[in-house]
Amino acid sequence: MLVRKLIAAPLAAAVAVLVLSLLIPIFDETFLQRMLIYALYIVPVMLTFGTAASYFSEKLAVKTKYTETVMIALHVFFGWSFFAAYGLYDWLRWGMGTELAPHLFNLLSIGGIFCAVTFYVTDSVFRLRKNESADVTE
Repeated sequence: MLVRKLIAAPLAAAVAVLVLSLLIPIFDETFLQRMLIYALYIVPVMLTFGTAASYFSEKLAVKTKYTETVMIALHVFFGWSFFAAYGLYDWLRWGMGTELAPHLFNLLSIGGIFCAVTFYVTDSVFRLRKNESADVTE
């Protein structure tokens, strides 16, 4: 399972970098420069935090009746929480007099949710293909 997730992580990161570079432009950079900037942040995070969170999500979800639902919910929660932690820090450090919600639900947290769902879909494709190949060999 861990090997499957380590294979899925760079593929999901590549998709996330491509899509986020198109949808959320940062600065007035060229498309390739935006992709590089996104890749510098997304790839290591998805390889470390994303793989660990996905592994933990699958281990927890297997113990429940609604495995797929719990797995996608945990992926979304971990994707949101990665950037929500930064939003909470930002609020504590600079904006204690302002509302907390804009710090927790912002463009970064939406990007984190998108990355988590991309990881989930990529990992699910690998998991289902593995199950199909196991069915064929039996």
